[in-house]
Amino acid sequence: MNAGGTDVSIQVMADSINISPYPYSEEPLTRLELSGALEALEDMELELVDWDANAFATAGNAPVDVARLVDETFTKVLGCDAAYEPRATTEDLG
Repeated sequence: MNAGGTDVSIQVMADSINISPYPYSEEPLTRLELSGALEALEDMELELVDWDANAFATAGNAPVDVARLVDETFTKVLGCDAAYEPRATTEDLG
């Protein structure tokens, strides 16, 4: 839940994240850049896999950087405060 009381979620895979719902109309990499979410991830070469305005956004990268990207996205893009408490579920896809 973000600081405004809205439920937010990020689906995390081994090498990508999926923000759904993605509540913005602008391109996700632009949103990540403008929010400052990528400042601490300078070495990351993020790839936009797919997105649909106000629906979802999927970005991929090396697995080692995904956790840092998730935290930066929750706090700087989706509006969670620094003390947010994530809840997680797992799903076997295979």
